[in-house]
Amino acid sequence: MEVQHINNSKVPSSISPLPQNVTPHTTNINFDNRPISNLNDLLTLNVINELNPNSIPSYNPNNNQYFIDYVRIGTINIQSGFNTKKDDINLFFKQENFDILGLTELGLITSDVFPKKEYFDNHVIIYDMSGTNDRNSGTLIVSKPFCKHIAKTKSYKGRLICIDLFFKNHPIRIINTYIHANNTKTQSIKDLTDQLFQLILEANTNNYNLIVMGDFNVNPSQFIKNNQKTQNAPSWK
Repeated sequence: MEVQHINNSKVPSSISPLPQNVTPHTTNINFDNRPISNLNDLLTLNVINELNPNSIPSYNPNNNQYFIDYVRIGTINIQSGFNTKKDDINLFFKQENFDILGLTELGLITSDVFPKKEYFDNHVIIYDMSGTNDRNSGTLIVSKPFCKHIAKTKSYKGRLICIDLFFKNHPIRIINTYIHANNTKTQSIKDLTDQLFQLILEANTNNYNLIVMGDFNVNPSQFIKNNQKTQNAPSWK
């Protein structure tokens, strides 16, 4: 598996300095419910909580100095063979403390009605295998706490999957896509990118926070170099 992109971001803390002699609220991270998965996870928690990088948290949920957790969202191209790699992918999702992970190039063709969901102890896999090519990649793995916030799910021909998550005053749209590697399929690429741009425009119009990720099968630097003049670029790109 090749890790294409990983994005870490903080969840803003609502904790403010407390006056002296005031007992703090019990809003610390409860590590019985949210275990530390690996050393990178611990390092990230220490940095965003402004603690010593080598600190090891107490497992007392009422007094451990850990107030701020983080959200981890990423995408990987698994280069087909999903059924044989599924156990490893599930373990990777759990050990690396992902909240949402997009998968591309699964190497599956099915006729399942969208969305197909597969449930595990800690997360759910949401598929769209409605396309006709085994490179279809409309798949997201979502942790169960985040699944509770999914308000809407959309897809397009197994090449794109989109979820809208509603938090208080913070709607978020996450799009995972796999754009064709074969540049001769110009109409298919144009149709897919039209769908992608429509979802982006809709998110911007409604003031959603937006994440677009996946495998775009493009080298932007090389594309710009080869098309210094705008008129040289194909319209579908």
